[in-house]
Amino acid sequence: MAYESIIVLEDGTCPAGANSYATLAQADAYAVPRGLWAASEDETVLAARERALIRASDWLNGLDWRGAAVDADRTMAWPREAVYVHGEPFPSDAVPAAVAVSCIEAAACIINGDDLLAVQEYAGAVTSRSAKVGPIEESYAYGKGGASVVPSRPALTGRIRLFLRSLPEDQASGNGAIVYTVGRA
Repeated sequence: MAYESIIVLEDGTCPAGANSYATLAQADAYAVPRGLWAASEDETVLAARERALIRASDWLNGLDWRGAAVDADRTMAWPREAVYVHGEPFPSDAVPAAVAVSCIEAAACIINGDDLLAVQEYAGAVTSRSAKVGPIEESYAYGKGGASVVPSRPALTGRIRLFLRSLPEDQASGNGAIVYTVGRA
């Protein structure tokens, strides 16, 4: 019995039920030579990888993309309209190849136990410190443990940053901030 895929590829044509930006064949062609996972024909492994690709696509759909989805009623973030790269319009009937690669990289993270959609604690209790010397006051504010831990995922977001309004790590609150205030002594 041949393995039956659950992937419905979003390739820019908006197919009904689209749930992934990469197929298992595309993922294997990318991931195996890079050591992200080993080649396998085990149906349980293949099914887990497809679920990871779908979950990775869900994560990508939640990013802060440039432009607007061509159909606001669809769950997939791509294709998009009014997206410009280096001043040139990106086709509104296509998905950037970088999105597929990021989907595969994210799926590999998920396979390795990193739930990208899990709630992340970026800042807990705020710790602050202030010092005043003459008219200059310096204040530091940090998240839990002295500084926030904001996951940076260059393998996932580096390729797609041209298509994003902001990176997920930029959206996190509680990053250590230094505030200078000049006032009267």
